[in-house]
Amino acid sequence: MFIGLDSIQKLFEGKESQVSIEAPDYCLTSFDYLKRTTAPLTEHVLYVVKSPSELKGRALIESMNLLIFNEERKDVAKALAKYPVTVNYLEVFEPYTDSVFTDLRDYFNTVVGSGLMAETILNILFYENGIQSLVDAFTRAFNNPVFVFDAGYHLLACNWEMAKADPISKRICDNMGFTEEEFNIINKANHIHEKVKKSEKPIKVYHKEQGFEQLICAIDTRKDLGHIVINAVNRPFNETDYELLTMLKEGVYQQLRKEEFVNDNSGYPYEYFLKDLLDGKIATPKRYQKRLGYVNTTFSDNMYCLVVETARSSSTLNVFLIRNRLEGLFPDTKTLMYNGEIIVLFCLPKNQELTEKDYKRIQKLCSELDIFAGLSNIFSDLMDLSEYYKQALRAIEIGITEKQDPGLYIYSDYFMHHIANIFFQKESAKTYCHPIMEKLLKQDAENETELAETLYAYLICERNISAAADYLYIHRNTMTYRLKKIESLVNIDYDDPKERQYLIISYEMHKISHS
Repeated sequence: MFIGLDSIQKLFEGKESQVSIEAPDYCLTSFDYLKRTTAPLTEHVLYVVKSPSELKGRALIESMNLLIFNEERKDVAKALAKYPVTVNYLEVFEPYTDSVFTDLRDYFNTVVGSGLMAETILNILFYENGIQSLVDAFTRAFNNPVFVFDAGYHLLACNWEMAKADPISKRICDNMGFTEEEFNIINKANHIHEKVKKSEKPIKVYHKEQGFEQLICAIDTRKDLGHIVINAVNRPFNETDYELLTMLKEGVYQQLRKEEFVNDNSGYPYEYFLKDLLDGKIATPKRYQKRLGYVNTTFSDNMYCLVVETARSSSTLNVFLIRNRLEGLFPDTKTLMYNGEIIVLFCLPKNQELTEKDYKRIQKLCSELDIFAGLSNIFSDLMDLSEYYKQALRAIEIGITEKQDPGLYIYSDYFMHHIANIFFQKESAKTYCHPIMEKLLKQDAENETELAETLYAYLICERNISAAADYLYIHRNTMTYRLKKIESLVNIDYDDPKERQYLIISYEMHKISHS
């Protein structure tokens, strides 16, 4: 039975009362006195107020439920209007008596199942024993396989021994979540799951493919945290199962609220999908396609991964503001929190790339919000997200060695530094250096000349003397003189592309090793 203020009102039949439902009406699982409660407030507890005066100065939360004894008929609505939240309340225009406690206790014990089960849940939550302990506590009551899934359809807990006795349930246990068959079913009958996500009450469905009934409920209807499923393979469902499942989902909800990923993200399926890609949990294209079917999100062929390292900022950041601002820069941008970082996936239309103007917009936002952000190269295969995520991190890691200011660090500006850092872990820059470049570097060191840099500028400017002179901020005649000096010292085959490339990289590696 769904317990709301309307059902509590029936306990006071014969007494004048009225119910005001102004906020979402969540199922009540227990009661407490507002004045003495010390636990965090929740919308699933009925808070008893012996007199409207007890509301004065008391913190309230959105969608909480109050039972107010208002013998003096004070204007409760006016008093509650002063709070920034909207609550539901039942007014009883009679004095509070001690029998109220007994009546409420007996009512909750009868409807919910037993006071002992409620106490067990509270103990598990208090001692933080986890979701698995909650499922274990309910196993004997349900006497059927119970599965708790997160929003990414991963198995968080189940009554393992009972579940594995059934071949179909065993398959889910072995896979630690939905298998290909389950994804096929939910993709075909997604309307059932959408109905579950919006219902505060458990929903009973018949699983045609597997031949038994299921009792399904969402863990939270405001944010997709996952769902709980009971399979009726050992016995049919009864009314108590609905009540007990409502209790179980509240316990699971309280436990999930403690998890960082759940708190930091919005509960969209794509967030769990991207997290699995970053964690390496989707390793094959086939599984990727099956998982993509329920995400209800499309990803373009032109993507960039941007990472904001929140820990580097000197001030406390409003991550939700940052995510909203970044999502507003480009259409179809996806964001999530991952390992304390803000991950931004820019999804651009076909054949479109970020422009210099776009880089400046992102740079301006980074400076304005005091954030350090790294941007990967463009990529087209979402399966490669983890690699480009690492690229973005490397851009920040290398970039801050040159400057310490908040801003946008683009990987393409630092890729050679990345290569050099990997190379220098085992070898020195001299080991790699082209003999010609090594000779010019030695000449410069002994005579305070700049022949190595001159040759480098000449090569990267496609052997254009004027462009190279502009690059070095020297006169064209000076550039010509230096090139003749180089030709007198070394013999270079300028028509060999491999030699030109080798010389360019040799000088860049030298610069990095001496920076």
